[in-house]
Amino acid sequence: MPDVVEALAVATGFLCVWLYIRQNVWSWPVTIISAALFFALFIEARLYANMGLQLVFVGVAVYGWHQWLRGGAEGTGVTVRRTSGHEAVALGALTAAAGLGLFFVLRSYTDASVPLWDSVATALSLAAQWMLARKMLENWLVWIVADIIFVAIYLTAGLYLTAALYAAYLGLAIKGYITWRSA
Repeated sequence: MPDVVEALAVATGFLCVWLYIRQNVWSWPVTIISAALFFALFIEARLYANMGLQLVFVGVAVYGWHQWLRGGAEGTGVTVRRTSGHEAVALGALTAAAGLGLFFVLRSYTDASVPLWDSVATALSLAAQWMLARKMLENWLVWIVADIIFVAIYLTAGLYLTAALYAAYLGLAIKGYITWRSA
């Protein structure tokens, strides 16, 4: 059954990112489905930070769905914009703190297979997903770094379809950056 769950998670994961690049609001409900599937998969693989990340993705998906439909100053949805210097510093500090905190918890209280890299990639993903919900252009750059780490994690865990998906995400993140930069 894990192979079926992984295949469905990969398919919905690819679809949601493809929709994000096109700034299609249906990306958010697809994200919720994908996160539920990956949650189940990561329990089995003992990738606990990634498992918890899926729960956060559901919350951020609800937030992003609202932002893309009704956010912004006039309530007509957010538009693509650059991350300000202040936002970048704050996000960098929060990401570092989240990564260190997760690492401590995973190393001290779980049998996580790769606690350091799981923590770093998870913290980067939290920042990138929040930035995506706000349509900050640089979310794609953060995803590029996270995706490189995730490919290595999933190869190590024997999740080859998921590793292939994150390799595809890497290409999609590059495409997303180029596409959104034009917007």
